[in-house]
Amino acid sequence: MIVAVIVDGKVTNLIVCESVEIAQQLLPDAVCIDGEGLAIGDTVEIQQPESEE
Repeated sequence: MIVAVIVDGKVTNLIVCESVEIAQQLLPDAVCIDGEGLAIGDTVEIQQPESEE
């Protein structure tokens, strides 16, 4: 599958990986999402999970 690597809300790279979860483990400093239909340079709004306190 195509996985989009997101840094600061922009697609910085598109990679081929078996799953988004594996890509996220390989790239812990970025956000990885399904890259279907995205291009490098696209802006993506990522919803941050709410932290539980």
